[in-house]
Amino acid sequence: MVKDQNLENSKRPTLTESRKEIDLIDNTIHDLIMKRTEIVSDIATIKAEKKQASNKDALKILQPEREAAILRRLVSRHKGKFSKSALVSIWREIFGSLVQIQGSFPIAVFMPKRGAGYLEVARKQYGSCAETLPMTSAGQVVYAVSEGKAEIGIVPIIEEDDKDPWWIKIVSELDEKPRVIAKLPFNESGSGHYNEQQALVIAMMNQSATGNDRSLIIVEVEENVSRAKLKSILKKENLPFNVVLDTRKLTDGIYLHVVELADYVAFDDKRLKQIVENENNNVSRVLKLGGYAVPFSEKDLCS
Repeated sequence: MVKDQNLENSKRPTLTESRKEIDLIDNTIHDLIMKRTEIVSDIATIKAEKKQASNKDALKILQPEREAAILRRLVSRHKGKFSKSALVSIWREIFGSLVQIQGSFPIAVFMPKRGAGYLEVARKQYGSCAETLPMTSAGQVVYAVSEGKAEIGIVPIIEEDDKDPWWIKIVSELDEKPRVIAKLPFNESGSGHYNEQQALVIAMMNQSATGNDRSLIIVEVEENVSRAKLKSILKKENLPFNVVLDTRKLTDGIYLHVVELADYVAFDDKRLKQIVENENNNVSRVLKLGGYAVPFSEKDLCS
């Protein structure tokens, strides 16, 4: 028995050997990061050339739907004791760093006071070295993105007790308005050490489908309707109602309801037009505010 134990110990790597193996693995990881950077640099060059020729939105630097797909793929294939949350954080830092090398990427961040948490959640998503522009109001963030002074903006989530709702400033049928494209943090949860400041990301681009999404729409009515009736109207048109986030009465007696839908709905989805066309609904307009890929839950990252 003692001989068998000694034989097993002799086959086990020494501490020095294990450390050398870790060094080799670190070098391999580092080499792959540098190789990934080279490829991203090549992609940036291709994008710049094609954008100059076609000016298509698909060639923008930021691709939130692809980032979400990559993270979901990595989390689904992950094994072992290494934390999934740490895995997501590592890749978010990689994404953020590589986005910066593709071109200027200033981020307007709502910062009403020190310690509000919006700067931290922005850097967690877009990298610790991200170029940030602090704004004392969410309205300033919307303006900075609208005027091209910032590529994206970090604004508060939509809530009923907001005294100055920023989303009213982008209620428009025009394409030249910022739209919601993401929700932060992407490793969202409502408890424990995952409980962070939540925020939305706005940009001059439209939401793209990822397979697990939420969409935000604005339903405009000329008289106030109950949330139960609003839910009934949307469900009648086969829209996946989730929750009413906010309701505002404008000075002309118009009511605006921000509704979250439990799926991706395109800007030109026929169901949105059908709500208005159905006279029984008494709805004057339905506008797409944007949407986001559903963030990871605590269960996703701790299971």
